[in-house]
Amino acid sequence: MKRGVLPGVNLARTVPPVVPANFLSRKHLFHLFETNMPGATIVAAPTGYGKTMLVSEWSQAQAKPTIWCAVDPNDSPQMFFAHIVQAVRNVLPKFAADFESERFLSPDSYISYMVREASEVKEEFNFVIDNGPSDAQEITPFAQALVDNLPNNVHVVIVRRVTPATSLARYASLGNLSLITSQDLKFSQDEINTICELNKLNANDWQISKHLVKCNGWPAAIQMMAKNISHGVSDSEFKFAESTNPLGILALESFNSLNEENRHNLLKLGIIEEFDLEVAAIILGEDFSETYLNKLATDGMFVSVSSGFQRTYQINPIVYEVLKELRSSSKELELATHEKLAQHFIAKGKPTEALEHIFQSGNSGQITEILRVSIREMAAIGRGDQIIRWAQYAAEDGPVGELIKKTIRAVGHLVNLDFERAEALAAELNYIAAQDPQVEFLAQLSAMILSHVHFARGDFERAQVLINDALAHDYGVIGIENVDKIALLRLQANIAFIYDDAELVESSLLRAKQLQDGVNQAITGYHIGCMTALSLWCQGRFFEAAEFASIAIAQAENNGYSGITAPFDAMFVLSRCQLELSHLDRSIESSNLIEQRAEATRLWPWYFAAFGTRSRIQITQGRITHVVDELEAQRKKHKELQTPNQLGWIIDVTDVFLRFVLEDWKRAEELLQRLPKIEMVRQIERNIKFEADPKRIHALVAQLPETTPREKVNKILYQAIINIDQENVSLNYLRTALDLGAEVGFHEYFVRQNRLYPIMVKAAAAKPTIFIESVVHEMSERIKNSNADTGALEEKLTNRELEILKHLTTGNPISAIAKQLHISQNTMKTHLRNVYRKLDVDGRHTAVDKAKKLLLI
Repeated sequence: MKRGVLPGVNLARTVPPVVPANFLSRKHLFHLFETNMPGATIVAAPTGYGKTMLVSEWSQAQAKPTIWCAVDPNDSPQMFFAHIVQAVRNVLPKFAADFESERFLSPDSYISYMVREASEVKEEFNFVIDNGPSDAQEITPFAQALVDNLPNNVHVVIVRRVTPATSLARYASLGNLSLITSQDLKFSQDEINTICELNKLNANDWQISKHLVKCNGWPAAIQMMAKNISHGVSDSEFKFAESTNPLGILALESFNSLNEENRHNLLKLGIIEEFDLEVAAIILGEDFSETYLNKLATDGMFVSVSSGFQRTYQINPIVYEVLKELRSSSKELELATHEKLAQHFIAKGKPTEALEHIFQSGNSGQITEILRVSIREMAAIGRGDQIIRWAQYAAEDGPVGELIKKTIRAVGHLVNLDFERAEALAAELNYIAAQDPQVEFLAQLSAMILSHVHFARGDFERAQVLINDALAHDYGVIGIENVDKIALLRLQANIAFIYDDAELVESSLLRAKQLQDGVNQAITGYHIGCMTALSLWCQGRFFEAAEFASIAIAQAENNGYSGITAPFDAMFVLSRCQLELSHLDRSIESSNLIEQRAEATRLWPWYFAAFGTRSRIQITQGRITHVVDELEAQRKKHKELQTPNQLGWIIDVTDVFLRFVLEDWKRAEELLQRLPKIEMVRQIERNIKFEADPKRIHALVAQLPETTPREKVNKILYQAIINIDQENVSLNYLRTALDLGAEVGFHEYFVRQNRLYPIMVKAAAAKPTIFIESVVHEMSERIKNSNADTGALEEKLTNRELEILKHLTTGNPISAIAKQLHISQNTMKTHLRNVYRKLDVDGRHTAVDKAKKLLLI
């Protein structure tokens, strides 16, 4: 799948600027750049010294690819790293393939992720960070860590106006650090002469020379001065030492030297600093001309242009400041242009860009209107920072309006996965709602926010109560909308799915479909697609469930859905479908991905659920000791969670499965007592009933439901098993189950039916379909490997040997243990040899360690 530009990213910032055609080449300065790996080059000089263009020209001359990222001082960490990822993808398209689905809780998590992804890139490359006019305050604290942890195949180039505060000791200690300053970048006399020639000036003319000398080698000043003189500006007010903004004076003189038409167009374009051809056409109207823009870019004095297919024009920052001052007298035209641009971005489905122009147009009322439409889109793609920024315009001023703004900020914090802040604000709103009946609608909004917070923590009981509260009322336009209700119903379906409550999953889906109203169609369709995948899996229609899950995952990737809107439920369904289809390696891979992303976003239900799926597969593969260690780590992680939750039982399910494999019936029964009635527990309890009253087995099986394919296959297989002594009867049941299973996607379920293996072989011989032969082949492989590296013992320990093994943990001498057990020293030695042989260990300590891993002690 071809990825587009990441949401919110300005593509022009992720490509090197085009060097203007009349740019004076400075190849003679290339030797100042560091060449070793790892290495760093700092280009630090004030505005107008040609830093960016020098680095751009240098990068184009390098054999190694160059990744370019320009920093905006208003960037949040989220947007800074999004721009970095986009910049890398421009050169390496497969870089950070899962970035859109990741969510990061701290600057450190961003850095560790980026460093990990960069370490996968084996080729050497240059990484340019153009820092712009000033530092981004939110980014500065972890810039040091980013520089310190870049892999060794990177040459980093930092472009700044001042020497960075960031320590580059890592590179300095290697001797791989180069610093290029304003002294290095000043024009030489030869370069000044060349500039004069380009502008058809006589460099030896003393009247020209006296003006150029005032520039003190400052490249931008010399070029502007030369251009102005060539345009007939005979005298200049430029004074290098005295003026607070000498380049501004030159830029104004350059602007005034243009003809009236060019001044008019440039002044109109200067309403924004960056634009593409489409935006330029809106701004200039009938005066628009692509030829004119390209001519401006070729000249390079006023406008530069980016490289690549989607060309973006940028007004020279010095000129832009001058134009901003000149526009102060034409506010009406400026406001009208911003209004046109707002409508343009609204039509293109870019609410963030539209909001910026609405704000500049002064139409605060329209901001409120657009926010109502776009806030859900921002939430879906994880732009909590933008939601918080625009919250102040989400409602009219006044007590109620201020509460709505606070609610929007709470949503922003929720989207940013800052659950603590979201919870604090929502709790405050809930308290206010309880005190004042006029704002009781806030309780609904608070419940919506808190339900997501409690689900993320695994507090399913509280989350379900809050979902019910949020869905119980309808406050019209001031309450939650249908798209929000559908999102809550999806959350309810997630809880129901985790608890194997197929009926609640289905009823949630039906209710969500009834709420579709044609508004926010993309996101509502996505929510319902995720819920449909859950429902189909519960029914046992695995082929269809996998298809719907894959579609939902693709929608999330294409639209940038992330955070609380991310397709964890669809990803989990896909992993379970892969398991049911016996694609075990793919299921483990999917589970690992879910676990990694869920941990990063602190959505703990999916983290522990994914662990359970992967671990139960590994148990069937014989990786017992590995799973025992993992279970211990999971219980420790669960214990570290500070908030109330119902997540422990998800770990217990894996433990129960492990105990059954190890035939530790006592511990298994203890665990079963505290498990909810999920399908596994229901089946175990059913088997207990069968054992307790064998005569009623047929009657009990006859009472089993058979509405869904899952229920039908389950019931028919029970009938095959209880009639196993009547081979023909059992075989007929098995054939019926196999036909249905092949149709909807059962495979692993049949593979696990070891008791039916002989009859399964006969079914395959009688009707050798690809499906049945595949099941028999997989069953044969599992049975053949069941004793190979299972982690369980091929030869069981006797009761006396187990007793001795438990005493070994006390640390008492062997002689003392023999005395306690009333056996001789020789008998004790014989037992120990047998214990060590059966455990395949070399002594007392290793025996104790392995016995603990095998849960023998």
